[in-house]
Amino acid sequence: PMATVNTETSAASMQTALEDVALGLDLSIYSGWNTADQAAVASAILAGRPAEGYVDLASLQTAFDSAVASRAAVATVNLADDATKMEMALEDAALGLILGAYEGWSIADQAAVAADVL
Repeated sequence: PMATVNTETSAASMQTALEDVALGLDLSIYSGWNTADQAAVASAILAGRPAEGYVDLASLQTAFDSAVASRAAVATVNLADDATKMEMALEDAALGLILGAYEGWSIADQAAVAADVL
């Protein structure tokens, strides 16, 4: 399976390779994400693959964990299924949104924005 990861040429095939149980990656949080977020992680793994490939499972797991961490804030927005979760996701500093005047709005107005984003 590691050889497959090191020879894949597209994000879609990389995603399939990463999700191969035989590879043995810890997919924990990633496995609950939607396909767009999973594809973004696979794309990051493909783009960041060293020229000589990932040398072992540990180096791949490190790269995978880093890609997951980079995508986590966006994935949280995408997974939000109610206004409260959406509001928390949008206000997470890791997402990097510039909230501007929003921060001075009433709680009710902020909740209304979160509900609209859903």
